[in-house]
Amino acid sequence: MKVIRSIPAVLVLMCSGTYAQQPRIVNANVQTRSAAGGLEREFRSLLSGQAEPAWLGYGAP
Repeated sequence: MKVIRSIPAVLVLMCSGTYAQQPRIVNANVQTRSAAGGLEREFRSLLSGQAEPAWLGYGAP
């Protein structure tokens, strides 16, 4: 019975490492920046220095 209860815990631990890894991207420049000064201000500074089309994304904890 203990083995059956521990299986979900083992599966969660095995899968949690995949979420912590940086995604594999080809032909890209990935930058991580802090938006502590404000998200809109950070986006504007990124867009003002961008001469070509680009993708911008953000994550929240």
